[in-house]
Amino acid sequence: MMAAFTNIVLGDLTAPVETEGTVFVGGSYYGGATVNPRDLAPVDFGGGGKGTFFVGGDVVGNPNVDHGDAIVGGAATGTVNTNDGDLFTGVAGIPVADMRAAMLELSDRLALLPDTGGTAHLSDNNNLSFDAVADATGLAVFNVGSDWLNVAGTFKGVFAAPGVTTVINVSGTNITIRPNANDTFTDVVFNFFEAENIQLNVAFNYSILAPRAHINLQGGGVNGTVVSASMQQGAEIRPANFTGTLPGPDTTPVPLPAAAPLLLGALGLTGWMAR
Repeated sequence: MMAAFTNIVLGDLTAPVETEGTVFVGGSYYGGATVNPRDLAPVDFGGGGKGTFFVGGDVVGNPNVDHGDAIVGGAATGTVNTNDGDLFTGVAGIPVADMRAAMLELSDRLALLPDTGGTAHLSDNNNLSFDAVADATGLAVFNVGSDWLNVAGTFKGVFAAPGVTTVINVSGTNITIRPNANDTFTDVVFNFFEAENIQLNVAFNYSILAPRAHINLQGGGVNGTVVSASMQQGAEIRPANFTGTLPGPDTTPVPLPAAAPLLLGALGLTGWMAR
């Protein structure tokens, strides 16, 4: 799911600014921004239907959806413009509860992983970085607090051997991200497993997993997949979707696919297909 979607919001999304990739909203969507101008492939749930914009609740506004269908569980009170796709409203079966449960379970499970022994360079905020050391499965894990994120500076990157996925578990409930992170690393995920509020005012080009948090996204935006409980989106989210390999519930690493037919099909998303 994190490979297929660029922006996953489990509740409501207010978005006057575009997401340049695919979007899943569990609640309602408020805004008139463009979705998927980069023309990412639609997420295919089988049965011939493909979508780039899924909303469990209502769409309030006039979004522009490129290269795929707009699938809406509620009503569209404005004009949803689709390019190379169609608009479907009143669709039953969008797996809002299952998506939320899956993201919470993933975040909680990653938070329990032991640190794999890499080096976190967090004392100089102008030279922040992580040197990752992977375990035998190719997974590197850091468990850190959030204080270092609240000081303006420069994040240099997460450095690891090829093929290594890095999970950075960050504790804390109210978090402000101030260091600029301009380089893009698609095999790294920051897991804010406790966060209830995240303020992001700078460029932060890493995937973010924060299924309990309201994210106020401003500043330079994100290159990566973002998962939140709700979002006020004032900056772009661009499709450098997560490409790493994460352990499954049995702790066995399971590669995430490039698209989500099998994963999301398994969630039982068949109601809208029948429609």
